[in-house]
Amino acid sequence: MIFFKKDPISGFDLETIINNAVFPGLQVVSNCKALAAQLIELGYNLFSGGSDNHLVLGHQWSSTLLLVPGGIRIGTPAMTTRGFKEKDFIAAAGFIHEGVQIALEAKGSISGTMLKDFLDFVQSPEFSLGSHISDLKRES
Repeated sequence: MIFFKKDPISGFDLETIINNAVFPGLQVVSNCKALAAQLIELGYNLFSGGSDNHLVLGHQWSSTLLLVPGGIRIGTPAMTTRGFKEKDFIAAAGFIHEGVQIALEAKGSISGTMLKDFLDFVQSPEFSLGSHISDLKRES
């Protein structure tokens, strides 16, 4: 049992600090919900229409890019324990979206549908989106 004063002390909300330390799962769920909401706002379809736990399952990445294999795995619990907050997950959704847009533009420039075709193209001198990728790296 933890006793603490409900009023902020020196500007710190002890209840939130203690809850996040004792129940980090609450912050993980909150962060994951923020990520899911931002992805939905950006136009992605999620299987469950959002998230009620630490999972976001999207079916648009692989079908949109038509690459085999497809998908993105984001460790919301691991990112939360490293200090990511809701605003960071919202920003991460934006980076994912920008990366998908770059991949879609690159995909439009190749004739094949296999991952090898895509990788060969983005590593070739004909790939003109390198500056977009550099910009994305700088933003993150």
